[in-house]
Amino acid sequence: MSTTPEVRSSKILFDGASAMIITSGRLTNAASAQFGIVYVAPCDLYIHSISYYTDTEFTHASSALTLGTLADSDAYIDAVLLDTQVPGAYEVDMASASVVLRRIPKGTAFAFGLDAADTTGKLTATAVLVPYNPA
Repeated sequence: MSTTPEVRSSKILFDGASAMIITSGRLTNAASAQFGIVYVAPCDLYIHSISYYTDTEFTHASSALTLGTLADSDAYIDAVLLDTQVPGAYEVDMASASVVLRRIPKGTAFAFGLDAADTTGKLTATAVLVPYNPA
């Protein structure tokens, strides 16, 4: 007996749904704030975790990693300071003050970004997102 697959994003099941992993691409701060790759949420998403790798040290005191919408670059993650970190791998503390909201609504265009001006720093960020379960 065959069944028709459910493909509408409004019908995505929460139980057993797989995680979605997004990346910023390699971001280089170059004298202004910038966005990485822009994604559109296929369903309501919950930010499970965020990690990043700095390969070139940031030197400007206000250099920060963000995750937000095109209209509000730090709507979800705000001001993960980068200037005191040596190159290497890091994970964002999801209980810290940097975490503004963890739920990204369906249809939202969102992206990682670098805030502030710095001519040196380079990083790549990754977020693990799961379908949001309101229960």
